[in-house]
Amino acid sequence: MYLSKSKYCNAVQCKKMLWLNEYKPEEKESLNESVLENGTQVGELAKNLFGFHIDVSFNENLKQMIEDTKSLLYLDKVVITEASFEYDNNFCSVDILKKNKSDFEIYEVKSSTEVKDIYKEDISYQYYILNNLGYNVTKASIVYINSQYERNGELNLKELFNIEDVTEYVKEKLENIKLNIKEINNYMNQKREPDELLGIHCVKPYNCPFFKYCTKGLGNQNVFTLKGINNNKKFELYNKGIFEYEELLKIKISDKIKQQIEFELYDEEDYIDKTKIKEFLDNLTYPLYFLDFETFQMSIPLYDKTRPYMQIPFQYSLHYIINDELKHKEFLSEPDIDPRRKLAESLVKDIPKDVCVLAYNMAFEKMVIKELAILYEDLSDHLMNIYKNIKDLMIPFKDRYYYSKNMHGIYSIKYVLPALYPNDPSLDYKNLDLVHNGSEAMNMFANMCNLDKDKQKELKNSLLKYCELDTYAMVKIFYKLKEVTSWLLLTFLFFQNNILLGGKMKSIFILLLPFIGTTLGASFVFFMKNSINKKYESVLMGLSSGIMIASSIWSLIIPSIELSKKNIIPFLPPSLGFILGIIFLLILDYLYPNNKKESNSKMLFAITVHNIPEGMAVGVALISALKNGSSITMASAFALSFGIALQNIPEGAIVSMPLKSKGYKKNKSFLYGVLSGLIEPISGLITIILLNSVIKIMPYLLSFASGAMFFVVADELIPKYHYNNYSKIGTFYLGIGFIIMMILDISLG
Repeated sequence: MYLSKSKYCNAVQCKKMLWLNEYKPEEKESLNESVLENGTQVGELAKNLFGFHIDVSFNENLKQMIEDTKSLLYLDKVVITEASFEYDNNFCSVDILKKNKSDFEIYEVKSSTEVKDIYKEDISYQYYILNNLGYNVTKASIVYINSQYERNGELNLKELFNIEDVTEYVKEKLENIKLNIKEINNYMNQKREPDELLGIHCVKPYNCPFFKYCTKGLGNQNVFTLKGINNNKKFELYNKGIFEYEELLKIKISDKIKQQIEFELYDEEDYIDKTKIKEFLDNLTYPLYFLDFETFQMSIPLYDKTRPYMQIPFQYSLHYIINDELKHKEFLSEPDIDPRRKLAESLVKDIPKDVCVLAYNMAFEKMVIKELAILYEDLSDHLMNIYKNIKDLMIPFKDRYYYSKNMHGIYSIKYVLPALYPNDPSLDYKNLDLVHNGSEAMNMFANMCNLDKDKQKELKNSLLKYCELDTYAMVKIFYKLKEVTSWLLLTFLFFQNNILLGGKMKSIFILLLPFIGTTLGASFVFFMKNSINKKYESVLMGLSSGIMIASSIWSLIIPSIELSKKNIIPFLPPSLGFILGIIFLLILDYLYPNNKKESNSKMLFAITVHNIPEGMAVGVALISALKNGSSITMASAFALSFGIALQNIPEGAIVSMPLKSKGYKKNKSFLYGVLSGLIEPISGLITIILLNSVIKIMPYLLSFASGAMFFVVADELIPKYHYNNYSKIGTFYLGIGFIIMMILDISLG
């Protein structure tokens, strides 16, 4: 067989690889093009290591390259690149051949940052050919990249490249090379496909492009599809005959590997540790940012302050949730310039200090940010602030708080996303144009400067779409985690998924929710008797009391305290507002007493007036959520509104049912009940309008609303169930109402 140095090295790794490449090339998987391109760039640059050189141009007719080389060897002290030789059907092109007065030096150039054994085999093969042709090769060396080199100004080739002398090694390999070539030729003469045991040579020093072909008989569930087992152990198990899932379960394996096997083998349902996920989510704060960088690597540093294979960020996508609305920002550098400064400036502009930032595999984003902070001292403080506030969305999947059989033991976002949202075309990277993964993004940006303007525009759009999907995928994963830990799915759909309900609609819904509760309670006239059972009334009053006490604490007084911490007298706003709320209700009660003996119209008016503070409470919570800097979120405002709505159900019934018992028609009784709650969204809206420009009095109004609600509970609700025979039941349900609201606030706020 006519061997080249690449074919020889393939055979050294695995002779069957060379056989399949010759006889079944259609079974070969494609090689990463960026590896080839990097190798070519490094090789071209290294030709200048020894100054002036003469290049032997590539020719498909290898004989011509050999003749061109011979004609150059007549020159004294010449450096020839791609010098080509042949001995006994063995061909090689020497990357750099240095001809001295009476001897030769050969150099093999590699784009790696270390010397591997296969490189020594490569240059040993070249030495064998030249030695047998009678050339006096006194030095054989491997040229490789110095990973510590940092560019400053023009490239310094002497510092960029390391040169390792392997002359003694290649001399000792001469006889071994001869035997190897003989064995390779005998092996390649086989017409039938030879059998070859699988082993570590299938993945080392390179991944074999025929590995899928050689393992196709094992099925989709075998030891090689498992994650978390090193390759040596996989091949050891395989060669012991232990490679099927059923057999692997009989031996000692880690819990994670066992989980992967059992989930895929027995088609298990998703495993979800809600407690652990909840703990993870509780460490996140709003506004919440989702960050993803795209970077590219070059073997040859392009810019000052860069090293070989350094990750150079050129793009980021940033989704963020603020006031329960999902927004997006992005950055993409122009090609052929150092993108780092503009990217860093844009990043500190787009991400405020002291906000929670989520990344998927945060080690990467933190590495990029730290290098930018070191590079740009004027931006360092802000960048490191972002750095210290990054949290990792990968943790729930890496640590298996959430595991699905469709993740196949992998916690990469490209596996997690389709496992959580199967068959969603909007989340399928395959549906993108041009750019479908990080490697493609890296390669295409690196080569963008070589494209015309139209192609650049098309590629830029594809890069933006790809990176945007990365952070949107993170948002969707976050939503899914919130969903599985939320006890109220309807609430999740309304308040966590921005696609289903926009920000304005959320605000309107929160304002109207207490009114909806009152309306629902008033509707009892259509399917209940003329009066509410005293026992049931005690249950309703107790439940309402607990809900309102909890609401006034978690959704009003605690946020008031938080907002007052920077006040000169921190306790003043919550204390003063609270007592003023009570005084306000005392005055209202004096002016418009809620007395059943009064006329129906006066009673309706009194109840309506007493509903004003509840509407104000919702309005205050809502405007707090809409303003930056408040500890109240939209979900927290919803929790308060929902709690008041629950309390309003019995209140609506208490208005409409007595009217029905006094002879009013059902429709009219229902209407009066509904009207009693109409003041709540109106007073809430007026509060929002007034507070929108006077936000500094927010802590006072939060505590004011809290005090007013406490008064309603203490003066109206609790006495109602204490003046009958069911006070103990009312007290018990006060506790139940308190717990309901506590769960709501913890789950949603």
